[in-house]
Amino acid sequence: MKKSGSFTLRLTLLFTTVSTGVLLALGFYVGDAIERHFMEMDRALISMDHHVLASSHTEVQDALNTLWYFVAFAAAMIGFLGWVAVRREMARMEEAFNRLSDFSVDLAHELRTPVSNLMTQTQVALSKSRTVAEYQETLASNAEEFERLSSMIADMLFIARAEQGLIVPRRQPVNLASEVHNLIDFFDALAEEKKVSLSSKGEGIVSGDALMLRRAIGNLLSNAIRHTPVGGEVRITLTPDERGGAILTVENTGQPIPSEHLPKLFDRFYRADPSRHQEGEGAGLGLSIARSIVRAHGGDLTARSLPPPVGGACFRMAL
Repeated sequence: MKKSGSFTLRLTLLFTTVSTGVLLALGFYVGDAIERHFMEMDRALISMDHHVLASSHTEVQDALNTLWYFVAFAAAMIGFLGWVAVRREMARMEEAFNRLSDFSVDLAHELRTPVSNLMTQTQVALSKSRTVAEYQETLASNAEEFERLSSMIADMLFIARAEQGLIVPRRQPVNLASEVHNLIDFFDALAEEKKVSLSSKGEGIVSGDALMLRRAIGNLLSNAIRHTPVGGEVRITLTPDERGGAILTVENTGQPIPSEHLPKLFDRFYRADPSRHQEGEGAGLGLSIARSIVRAHGGDLTARSLPPPVGGACFRMAL
């Protein structure tokens, strides 16, 4: 929406400039024509040639009418394009306001649970005298909630900076195959616990920030493992593209993503399965962060469902 509004505004300014130039050129042309016709009228008056006088008067009137018609048309077009630009800008601002409002509601909802847990645990601990071990247990539990809050705040700040274009990746060659192999080793224990097999194939080297890309791929891999049923499979494929970059896909078997959830998967705090919030599986920011990182690199991240009989989901990262 923002790009569309800016384009319309630039188009309005361009049309205004061109129209002004054409008007000036037409003004000089019509002025010169009127001057010539007045000179002819003067000669006609001197010679008392009424036929030439009437013809010159008609031509001058036609030239003036043409000029006024063009001015009216140009003013109408400039006004219309200006109206369109203002409407688009208003729509963009309204969309931004609605997103901010939704974000505030989601943020309050997400922060309410850890804050409530901290208050409850602290109040229970202070309700009566307890042993040192019990106080240590309460502090350890509170520390976990604080870590969750700290991670959530850091993620939200990262997304906010990315949306404002403040995330500038450091450009250096990144071997995506090597990063994928390291991440598979890291998530191997989690996958083994769920009896999910991990595999990768292909090669790809891109220019980007290794740490940021590792985080994006890690978020996709973690998400795929969580949503793969016991005995399922997660596959990562790397292929070069014609632009000199690479395409990374993460596929997992299991239930396909319902079509109504696909457009919202990358929204902040969005969960296709709300029950997972009760399982403590993150704040719903992983996919949003991954897309922010990919877009900061000039690429894009999309998702689709895999058709039966295999089923599951496929996330495609184009860099």
